[in-house]
Amino acid sequence: MFVAAAHAVAEEVTQAELDIGLIYPPQSTIMKTELHAAQRVAELIFAHGLARVPVPKDIAAFVQSQTYKAEISRWSDQSGSSREVKALL
Repeated sequence: MFVAAAHAVAEEVTQAELDIGLIYPPQSTIMKTELHAAQRVAELIFAHGLARVPVPKDIAAFVQSQTYKAEISRWSDQSGSSREVKALL
């Protein structure tokens, strides 16, 4: 599974990024990279019959549906001032 994830991460590095010396995808694409790696690992798990759920028709959509999404929300404290709260990834 680790090797499948490593291959998926490597697939996300473009030739232009390799040309400038990057060996990992940029942090700005981390969510896309993480979902790609999770999909590859899930495909391996399903292929070897290791999952406890039936194989979904669309593994990528299934993985994305199971992914935590951090969102920013606003709340008011007792004084009435509004604050921004950021969820940690």
